[in-house]
Amino acid sequence: MLELARRVRQARLQTPVLFAAFTLEEPPAYLTGHQGSRIFVRSCQSSGDCVFGALILEMVGYTATRQHYPFLRRWPGYPSQGNFIGIIGNWRSLRFGRFVLSGFRMNEELPVKSLFLPFDGRILPETRMSDHASFWDAGLPALMITDTAFFRNPNYHLPSDTIDTLDFTFMTELVKSLELALMQLPVPATKS
Repeated sequence: MLELARRVRQARLQTPVLFAAFTLEEPPAYLTGHQGSRIFVRSCQSSGDCVFGALILEMVGYTATRQHYPFLRRWPGYPSQGNFIGIIGNWRSLRFGRFVLSGFRMNEELPVKSLFLPFDGRILPETRMSDHASFWDAGLPALMITDTAFFRNPNYHLPSDTIDTLDFTFMTELVKSLELALMQLPVPATKS
């Protein structure tokens, strides 16, 4: 996130962008997570801020020779190798997601797969385990950008989750893709 902010600092983006890092995403008890993002969303709503969409980075630096998926051994149309970035959204986020995906697809060095779910992802609870769920629950568009976390990374939440397990080339390409995506965002609609 910091590298992306540095790269777009001087860019002429059509849409205003705010970079934020949320605290307390990991719950002490499963149902009480996402505290920082919930407070942020409430603040946006009470201030009347227009939120075109949120990009939430969730576990974005691990690649693997094998990719796992919930329920199925392999989802049709999705790779067996864990060398892609995933973009997860709810149906309300589809318009925003199209702009973001168009930017990601400009970077041929980083494969991207997307999944847009009904019912704010409740049919696949694993897709609600990050700060984007706070936006979904408030009726705001948001996308989770992920390497698929524990579906790929055997070190997830373990002491073995160390910096030497990360793929920095993959993360460099992700920053490029995110920059391209931000450049695809349209001029915001004016309030009437």
